[in-house]
Amino acid sequence: MTSPVGLWYPGDWPEPEIKWSLARDSWGKGYATEAALAVQRMAKLHLGWDRLISLILPENERSKEVAKRLGGKYEKIIPFRGESAQIFVYNLKD
Repeated sequence: MTSPVGLWYPGDWPEPEIKWSLARDSWGKGYATEAALAVQRMAKLHLGWDRLISLILPENERSKEVAKRLGGKYEKIIPFRGESAQIFVYNLKD
């Protein structure tokens, strides 16, 4: 099973997102954080982006902890595809 981490920005997304989805046997080992930090650096250095988000379902505590380790700050909750999603924001300006 693959464990993708990268940028995601389909047509109905509010902004470019850092997205991760790891196989359960990879959880808790720091892989999502390490890979997502590399994605942040790439987005800043090579794409010139200064802001990314993560859309996280409110009950997904593990992803919220990863977002916080990445420097994400909770911004708001939005209706999204028939559910609610929390937006965590990464400021890449610094």
